[in-house]
Amino acid sequence: MVTLTFASPDAVNSQFLGLLPVLAGIVLTALLVLWLGSRKHPQPISVRGLLFAGVAIYSVMVWVAYSSTIGNFVALTVESDAVYLQYAGMGQERVRLPKSSIASVLFGIGKVTNPTTACYISFETKQQERYRSVSFQVSVDACKATRVAIATAIGKL
Repeated sequence: MVTLTFASPDAVNSQFLGLLPVLAGIVLTALLVLWLGSRKHPQPISVRGLLFAGVAIYSVMVWVAYSSTIGNFVALTVESDAVYLQYAGMGQERVRLPKSSIASVLFGIGKVTNPTTACYISFETKQQERYRSVSFQVSVDACKATRVAIATAIGKL
């Protein structure tokens, strides 16, 4: 059995929850600027229209923030028949991927501007589904080695 933890669920939850007021501030500032600018026009934007646009924009921003934090697994466990992916969030969901359903184990990196970079691991299934880990800071070589260790543990190397 191989177990790897890329981030603590509490840290990922805190990161997501910390983004919510920042995103709200961005949306409110943009709406205020838009409203103030529209007052000079013959047909200013209605408060109702601004609120609708604000809710829509905020919803999209929250979805993107969720997908890049809580929507990625924080730990994995390789057992004899499957890989178990642990997610953050309220339910801290655990997803089972049978080894036979995994087509490949991949890794990705952010911009390499220093000795460590944002690395992530992902699984692609035979059904074209992709499961991605949260980003974690390691060297490019350590990122590659992590992928090789996981692929070897599940017999996909």
